[in-house]
Amino acid sequence: MTIDRLKHDSVDVADGFDLYNAQVKRIDEDFIDGCNRTMDALLVFAGLFSAVVTAFIVQIQQLLEKTPQDRTNELLLIVIQQLNSSDYQPDVTDTFTKSGTVLAANLLFFGSLAVTLFAALGAILVKQWILSYDHRTKTGSSIQAKARARYRA
Repeated sequence: MTIDRLKHDSVDVADGFDLYNAQVKRIDEDFIDGCNRTMDALLVFAGLFSAVVTAFIVQIQQLLEKTPQDRTNELLLIVIQQLNSSDYQPDVTDTFTKSGTVLAANLLFFGSLAVTLFAALGAILVKQWILSYDHRTKTGSSIQAKARARYRA
């Protein structure tokens, strides 16, 4: 091989990397833009869904506890019964029971809230990976280094 042929080959290689980088850059920009839009929509949905589920959790949580009004009514009933008979021994055992459907609904609400928060965490991690990928593919000292970085990412 002559020196002229080597120079010609290196120019062809450089032109090949230019062509590759130009084509892949367009594909990468479409990919990054699509992923960012999808993750943004997922984060908005997760935020709204979490807010709605939290409102339901606050309301259903009240059904899992005895209200102060119920306890006051029980105490007043004991006082009335004691006033009516002097030998009355009050039954102070707690008769409050939680409904199975309330427990199941509470479990489902907390489960859906946890899944939604994990989905939001996943979306944030994907957005960080996209940012890292975009940075790695745009930085490089040479055309070949950019192509290698894009290939490795």
